[in-house]
Amino acid sequence: MRRSLKCWLMMGLVVPMLSACVTLKSGQAITSATDDSERDALKLNLTLEEEKKFLLDYAALLIKSEQYDQAESVLLRLREGHLEPLLVYRLLGQLYERQNRPVRAQMAWEMVLKLGGDSVQDEAHLARVALMNKQFEISDGIYRRWLGQFKRGDRLYKMALNNLGFSLLLQEKLSESHELLTQAVELDPLDKKARNNLAYVLRLQGEFERARQQFLAAGNMAQAKDHMAGGISP
Repeated sequence: MRRSLKCWLMMGLVVPMLSACVTLKSGQAITSATDDSERDALKLNLTLEEEKKFLLDYAALLIKSEQYDQAESVLLRLREGHLEPLLVYRLLGQLYERQNRPVRAQMAWEMVLKLGGDSVQDEAHLARVALMNKQFEISDGIYRRWLGQFKRGDRLYKMALNNLGFSLLLQEKLSESHELLTQAVELDPLDKKARNNLAYVLRLQGEFERARQQFLAAGNMAQAKDHMAGGISP
């Protein structure tokens, strides 16, 4: 029963209908089964470690299938039980980003780093949502650290150039933004976001023909004529 249920879950076949009754502690359940027969059918006799992994995997599947309210409910109950807080906040951060809730996402990613999460991916998520929230001190600090940490030409180095350049553009620090975005384009001439961002800076600096050339090089014919498009690298 245990193995087959886990296999079905991984294939996504029972996620929409599962009403799990997995117990975290004596008397504490994540959700309630609708009746005793369903309750008995779903008892898996898992160890605490297996229960935690099961629920974290279940929450991740719910996020992937865009069942965000259910995923949040599972994760918040896990958080209340103080179970795997680092992994719970990581999933909450991903959930809130998908829901376009950058303030909550930033709070979640800040908790991830506070709890010991130190991967570059964790920092990338925090920097991205902090930039969305115009918390430039946080985002710029991360991107500047990457410029000192990674080798010139590395993917993350180039990402830091573009994203920091875009952040400075939003802050109207056009001179430094121009310098960083020019470096980004020189390192990767095919980086369309960097070219678009650089074109935006050039237009704000009154360099309209140079801006048009950057838009054309990025393949944005419409932008070259009128509008501008840019943004941060994922």
